[in-house]
Amino acid sequence: LVSSPIVLTKAVSIVGPGQYTSGIIAINCDAIQANEGVSNVRIQGVDIAASVRYSVTPNGYIGLRINGSTGSRPSNWVLRDVLFDGFVVPVWSTYLWASVFDNFRTIYGRDGLRAWGLSVNNFVVNSSIAGTNVAGSKGIALGDGTTPTEGWIIANSLIYGFKTGVYGAAASDVTIANNILDFCYE
Repeated sequence: LVSSPIVLTKAVSIVGPGQYTSGIIAINCDAIQANEGVSNVRIQGVDIAASVRYSVTPNGYIGLRINGSTGSRPSNWVLRDVLFDGFVVPVWSTYLWASVFDNFRTIYGRDGLRAWGLSVNNFVVNSSIAGTNVAGSKGIALGDGTTPTEGWIIANSLIYGFKTGVYGAAASDVTIANNILDFCYE
């Protein structure tokens, strides 16, 4: 249980024995925040949950906030076998490079994954990204419309229950292959 965000200041591995067996529960707060430019992070085999799900009572909490800028880009993140439960945005990254979301799962949130700023050469594979289908919700949102993002591969994943499944604003060279977009309406 955490009542304030866990702050990552350098490379770290957070590894649990597997989904549904170990986790972090955030009580009325964001769960994890990475300082600007933190790289070489692995989060694997854990559940990260809001104490009250967004689908029950809308909240403004972020599951994992990966911060970056033009001069300090985070890179080499691996999220594998990780479940985010009940955050308005499970993962929100800026300027993320060369990272992998593998068996990345979200439930009971508003959005799935936001990647803003110049985020380049990232992969979302074998994942299940589910939302609550509220107005404006996006399964994967690439770009904020002001800074281009490029080089994403989104493959072999289920994106379910959003108004928009995959959204790109100033996004280029994005490959979307072998996915199921279900109950996405816009």
